[in-house]
Amino acid sequence: MSLRNRVLAFTIVAVGAAFLPSLSSAAEAGFFADDDIGWHNSANPQSNQAAIASDQSVMFENRDYDTEDGHSVQCLQEESNNQCPWTDIKPLPQPETGTVTAVTVTFGAPGTYVFRCGVHPTQMRGRVVVGAGVPEPSPSPSPSPSPSPSPSPSPLPIPQSTNEPPQLEVPAGTGADPPDDDAGDPQPRAAPPTNKGSLVGPTAASATLLLATSIGQLGYFISRMRRSRY
Repeated sequence: MSLRNRVLAFTIVAVGAAFLPSLSSAAEAGFFADDDIGWHNSANPQSNQAAIASDQSVMFENRDYDTEDGHSVQCLQEESNNQCPWTDIKPLPQPETGTVTAVTVTFGAPGTYVFRCGVHPTQMRGRVVVGAGVPEPSPSPSPSPSPSPSPSPSPLPIPQSTNEPPQLEVPAGTGADPPDDDAGDPQPRAAPPTNKGSLVGPTAASATLLLATSIGQLGYFISRMRRSRY
């Protein structure tokens, strides 16, 4: 831009500002481009950075009457530390003499946002610092309560079977053994004790008396036979 054109541009902007309300009055901060060299802070043209609070707006203005391609503003997500408020490239076409083209963007979350001109991406760059310049930490999720384990039911006691085979009582002296439940038991079972005194009693005495009587009768019969011979 020639010196003559620069003087003319600044004169027009100064005259317009004296008679027209400022376009940046609706925003808390602003940047303007009057050449293809860089973005200028509206309050401090020597700086390409502005600081605002959350939920405040920034206005980008094109005051360049010589650049036919115009300008645009693009937020660089890869160089910003929070989500950019816009993802497209907002055009700022060449204004007519005495006017400006502008776009306003609201920055809702704290962070540092880097922007540039899409037409002149190398030389026209700037930065907006919102709040402390760093994103607010995300709240930690509350841990879900762990369910208490259900108590396991105690196993029911198994009733002991009482169906034992009956024990047979065998009279003493019969010599009979009760049924052997352990047929496969390799250990021999002890024989029941013999009641040796079982022959001494009324039965034995009767047998003795009968035997003596029989012997006596036999002797008497033999004696009579002898007498009859003589």
